[in-house]
Amino acid sequence: QRLNTLWTGKSKKWIGLIVSLIDVFFFGAFFYGLNSLINAYSELGVFESYCKGNDCSEQRRMFSYVYVTGVVCQLVFSPLVGIAIDQVGLRFSRLIAASLFTTGSLMFAFANRRTSYLLFPAVFFVAVGSLGGLVCNCYISIWFPKCCGLLLAVQSGAYDSGAAVSFIVVQILPWLSLQTSFILIGALGAVCGILMAVFFLTQHGNQMVPPQEAQEDAPDKKQSGKEEEPALKQVDLEMVRIIEERYPSLKSCLLSWPYALIMLYSSAGNLRFSYYNSGLSRQVNESFSNDQELVNELLETFSAAALCAFLVSPLNWLIIDLSRRYYKQKLSRELEDIPEIPSDEEIYWTNMRALLPTLMILPTLTLLITITQLIPGHRWLFYFQFVADISFHTMLARVTSTNVILGFPAEHFSTLMGLALMGGGLTALLQYALLQTPIQVGNSVMLLISISLYVPPLFYLIKRSRWDLNAMTEMASSAMENGQTSVLLNPATEYCFHTIDKY
Repeated sequence: QRLNTLWTGKSKKWIGLIVSLIDVFFFGAFFYGLNSLINAYSELGVFESYCKGNDCSEQRRMFSYVYVTGVVCQLVFSPLVGIAIDQVGLRFSRLIAASLFTTGSLMFAFANRRTSYLLFPAVFFVAVGSLGGLVCNCYISIWFPKCCGLLLAVQSGAYDSGAAVSFIVVQILPWLSLQTSFILIGALGAVCGILMAVFFLTQHGNQMVPPQEAQEDAPDKKQSGKEEEPALKQVDLEMVRIIEERYPSLKSCLLSWPYALIMLYSSAGNLRFSYYNSGLSRQVNESFSNDQELVNELLETFSAAALCAFLVSPLNWLIIDLSRRYYKQKLSRELEDIPEIPSDEEIYWTNMRALLPTLMILPTLTLLITITQLIPGHRWLFYFQFVADISFHTMLARVTSTNVILGFPAEHFSTLMGLALMGGGLTALLQYALLQTPIQVGNSVMLLISISLYVPPLFYLIKRSRWDLNAMTEMASSAMENGQTSVLLNPATEYCFHTIDKY
């Protein structure tokens, strides 16, 4: 408790935010950029025994297995992060995460010809430790109530951009060895993690209230004139009521169509993203087998391209936020303007349609990636793929969490989100088999996955279209019952124009 009030200065929240972003970026998911480290580790003799003369395809496959192990472990063990924060506390969880990350970084430092398999436990510790650090650091955003959602998006983007750290490590190899670089990353990561735990995070998450200065700086909604309209508040209340009635238990959430759609695009999306990364070395070598210098350059460029996540994550937050506002206003008008109030089912799915823009962008991105992979030998296509792949992963994580928040009771968020991530991790295990098949087989499977990702947004659209048709039918039936056959077409036509106008 003393540590909670050790520092209460006015600058605490700003310094905490800066330290948090530095921590998440430099001491986060650098293993996402493992492709850029392949050449450096190969020169150290890592997995050298898998080379058969000049054919080192098996050696490259071993590095792919290392990456897959990290992704699978990160997703499968993600529910334990939330449990640890609840049971052990926020501060101790951050210290545990720092210790895991440092242990993994030191293993990366001492991997060589004789200790090649050290990379497997190394990537496990870094993956789980960095994720734990990200989740703990996200509590800093509570101190900024005006832009909490935006800061969460920025921190998520910084984490995904952590792959660029591997690119930086490779670029400074002439001055710092691979071993020295990862020792520094591990040591500085431990220092940063301790600073976060001691000075900025509290013992428990519910104690992370804004400092006195932050509360004083918080806007007075009444004075600023930005108080939410009563009609919009009514939409929120209606959604809470509908969700609670629709999902009275955790079992009802798990057995619902909305959660099945989440599991579909989350699992398939994570498989698509991680398979692209794990198979990138093979894909690049297939396209430019006679130019090893270009192969290494492209693999390093992929890690550098991860920096675009800094921009994509806030942009994705803006798209979802604007879409949510649009459909919220749409619902408020429907509740006020339409003589017959929409059914609970219709209100629920209209609210969920706020995710449509992002859900349509996701399959489009991965479909373009897959199509361009079928056109080998073009360097610029790989640059496009790099940006699209990073953008896809960043948007996928954001839309999944938002979907769970919008569609289900708040008390089940941790469990539902954890199971969705775990499902993605288990699905990612398929890569071990796909990496054994010819590259054309893997690309064909990814094409099918890309097409399947159109199912969730189309499902939302079909749901709405069916209700529009039902509404017109009900109005027509009502008119006939009242003997208004002469004006039967008119109400239905007015309803159609009313609906189209809202769109």
